[in-house]
Amino acid sequence: KELKKKNNHLKLTGIEPGSHGIVEGIEGVDIIRDFFPARQIADTKFDLIFSLLVLEHIEDPVVFLQQQKDQLSPSGKLIFGVPNCEPFLKTGDISIFIHEHYLYFTQKGIFTLLEKAGLFLERIEVVEGMFLVTSSAHQTSDPVKYDKTENINYQNFEQLTASLNQGIEKLFEKYAQEEVAIYVPGRALNTLFFLDI
Repeated sequence: KELKKKNNHLKLTGIEPGSHGIVEGIEGVDIIRDFFPARQIADTKFDLIFSLLVLEHIEDPVVFLQQQKDQLSPSGKLIFGVPNCEPFLKTGDISIFIHEHYLYFTQKGIFTLLEKAGLFLERIEVVEGMFLVTSSAHQTSDPVKYDKTENINYQNFEQLTASLNQGIEKLFEKYAQEEVAIYVPGRALNTLFFLDI
């Protein structure tokens, strides 16, 4: 809706495999009920392909990004947003694994994924708990650099998880005689399971 306001000549196409209704405000967008790449747009080139909180649900994200890359115009951009899992992985927080995700993204993982898909990173930023990534099929500027020594020690993940769980267990012991409410209980399920609560 906002894009249409700024440029009335834009042609917008949405792809939605789900059966739920159209979201209010996108009535002017052509919606294709299919998975990407949809046969209805097989020969179409796009200046921008945008997905938000989709890539982590894709079993083979390299192929998925390559399919999108094949449908970009020569100067086209691919923008996607994925959950930033780094803070959870750094602290051993297993609550991140409650989601039905194939991938748990870190900055290094995004660089590796783009490289395997043959895409060039133009910009990466953290916005409201997710990585927002802009990439293209051709290098358009100086390559974005990142610290290749990711400071997540996966060998310590199990120890960090055990330490976190012990702290939570102590809290439950401290308040054993009280009623305890859990904010976002779905995220607590893994911990509660390990603590046999």
